[in-house]
Amino acid sequence: GRMDVRLIELPRARAAFSGVSQDADPFSDGSVLSRFDAWFSARTDPLALAPRDLMWFDDAAGGLAWALHLEPDEDAEEWAEIALPGGLHASAICRDGDDGDGERVLAQVRAWLATSPFVEETRSDRPVAFRIITPQAVRDALGYHQLELLVPIAVR
Repeated sequence: GRMDVRLIELPRARAAFSGVSQDADPFSDGSVLSRFDAWFSARTDPLALAPRDLMWFDDAAGGLAWALHLEPDEDAEEWAEIALPGGLHASAICRDGDDGDGERVLAQVRAWLATSPFVEETRSDRPVAFRIITPQAVRDALGYHQLELLVPIAVR
């Protein structure tokens, strides 16, 4: 069937990087991702047009990784600084915290790509990424955040 897919180009960017968390509970108190969350949340403009963060599963390291696009004059402070390549992505929405819904939506995006003028790019520096795109008020109303999946693509 038809699916609504947003095509978006992310800019190349310097980013503060959490490193990869291999913790069984990656957001437990004191964990690397909970500390990065606190640091990043203090820098998040509530009126921002789009979130500046990206999260992905690092297959090679076997854990979640998180990055925050830095403003030109912003410092990564205690976090490593990496270069994100940016590029075209196919974007779709699923429920945060629901891996089954995420897999379902990812499969729909891949099915859409199969008949589109685009192909999924599978490079280690361009993983399928995701980010929460809703404020707490939406989570309070729906019982979950909306999660944007970002699948790296290229023109065929």
